[in-house]
Amino acid sequence: MAQTTVTLMHDNDEWAHTEREYASGSRLSVASAQWGKSVPAQTMASWLPGGESRDVISAGFGAGHYFFVPRDIDAVAPISDQRAYAGWLHGSALLVRENAARQDVWKVDAGVVGPSALAEPLEEFFHGIFNGRDMRGWDNQITDRLAANASWERRWRNLFLVGGGLAIDVSPAMGVEAGSISVAATGGLMVRIGADLDADFGAPRAGAPGGSLSRTPQAGWSGYAFASANGRYQAYDIFLDEVGGEDGDPVRAGSAISRSKTRTESSFGVVIANGGARLTLALTEESKRYDQQAGRQKYGEVTLGWAF
Repeated sequence: MAQTTVTLMHDNDEWAHTEREYASGSRLSVASAQWGKSVPAQTMASWLPGGESRDVISAGFGAGHYFFVPRDIDAVAPISDQRAYAGWLHGSALLVRENAARQDVWKVDAGVVGPSALAEPLEEFFHGIFNGRDMRGWDNQITDRLAANASWERRWRNLFLVGGGLAIDVSPAMGVEAGSISVAATGGLMVRIGADLDADFGAPRAGAPGGSLSRTPQAGWSGYAFASANGRYQAYDIFLDEVGGEDGDPVRAGSAISRSKTRTESSFGVVIANGGARLTLALTEESKRYDQQAGRQKYGEVTLGWAF
């Protein structure tokens, strides 16, 4: 396992030719096995359930930025049956515990939802560069509030050699999260086929569950294709259940939204690696997050990683 893995993830609905709902997400993660040897990391790992004596522990940090917009980005007035504009900016503490067959990722995110998350100026900056359409309803975004969430995900790796240096991995996963952002449980399956599948636990993701924040460098070129399917039960979602505006008035946007607490998502893509470098390209499609949403959501994903 590498001493340190740096991963930069970004997904965007424009890459799937849409401009609505979940607009984009970015995440930086740094996980280090050396940091995992520290007394605080070892102590924390001993408190957490499900560990084994053969586990390698990594600790690290991260940062994330996500923003959401309604379907009608030309409207200035609040739209009662569409989601409110919202931004979510946070820092993270990470603990990764893994062995040859299993990986646990524990994460705590803390930050701010609302104008202080800077979604509006970032959107205006990038749309100015790429001549994108103006989004005119940012005055109706969810108001400022501090927020925190804790999550855990476990993924199992099951490798089957098929010959010629190729293998297949069938990787089930499960996870839970709780806090002022989201209360949810997830479960899913990722299937990978390619070379050097034992170097990681799957493609890292910015907006969807699953993936590996650590990777063991392999000599030369390698890669794999993957497909995944996940189900999610979401008891609480701040971006749909806590609408607001300039004055925190819940009738300003999203007041007519209703939603199912379950949804699904599927992804497929490729990972290309050379030594410690890794590139992931993926496309994700998810079911509607609320009943009034026009249709299923799609977004593209690009991830760059470096293990050393």
